[in-house]
Amino acid sequence: EKLKPHYRQLIELRYFKEYSYEEIAAELKLPLGTVKAQLFRAREFISNIMKNIPDNY
Repeated sequence: EKLKPHYRQLIELRYFKEYSYEEIAAELKLPLGTVKAQLFRAREFISNIMKNIPDNY
């Protein structure tokens, strides 16, 4: 819910549909560098969320 829809789409394509970076770039009509940077930011965002989840959750 906290993840931006665009980041969610990138994560879904990369990790659930197993697209390559190049395939994602072609699908979304984005430069390869943009795809890599945005996926990095999306993973960073998810990591920060995970760090804030209590251990007993």
